[in-house]
Amino acid sequence: MTARTMKVRETLRALGTVTLYIFGAAAIGTGLALVADANVTALTMGAL
Repeated sequence: MTARTMKVRETLRALGTVTLYIFGAAAIGTGLALVADANVTALTMGAL
């Protein structure tokens, strides 16, 4: 294992972690948006 190889692996691991965080945040955001949308729809239906 050369130092260069170690550096590349560390970089890839960091990128993978960041990507996971971004996807996780996007999934949570989408979930919250869907829940909010469902609640608004239910409230609107109830009001009509």
